[in-house]
Amino acid sequence: MVVWALATCVVTPVAVLCSLLSWIYITNNWHPPEMFSQLFASRNPVDQVAQDSAITQILQTSFPLGTAVSDLKSSLSKEGFQDIPPPPSDCVPPEKEAEVPPLTVHTPCYDGGNQMEYQWMIGGICRAHIYVKWMTGETGKLSRVRGYGSTACL
Repeated sequence: MVVWALATCVVTPVAVLCSLLSWIYITNNWHPPEMFSQLFASRNPVDQVAQDSAITQILQTSFPLGTAVSDLKSSLSKEGFQDIPPPPSDCVPPEKEAEVPPLTVHTPCYDGGNQMEYQWMIGGICRAHIYVKWMTGETGKLSRVRGYGSTACL
């Protein structure tokens, strides 16, 4: 009886940890999008400005001005990009942010339209993002596209 109780105390936390690690591995994406795979092949730190410029260059080559936005969104969706969700209803508009008391947790309002995001894990504790933003002209065709990346770690 004591051996079983001791084994349960040791095995249960290990099983929980293994289950948690398996869940993290299965439910997360671990690779950058294919169209940017060469850019992110090196795991060495890079200059953020240079990286953002390279992301934008790839996007501008893949989606020249005049491209239909539906083609852009379809191609990005196939790569795994997702639409940015709308801000919460209690977000704080930019003109009201000065009125928010210091040290108050709040969500600034943002425009989630005309942009998409791709996320992947790096090393289990970091999450990388690529954001694509675009503008359209009067014809509804692409008039500008740019991209940028960011990484956040625990």
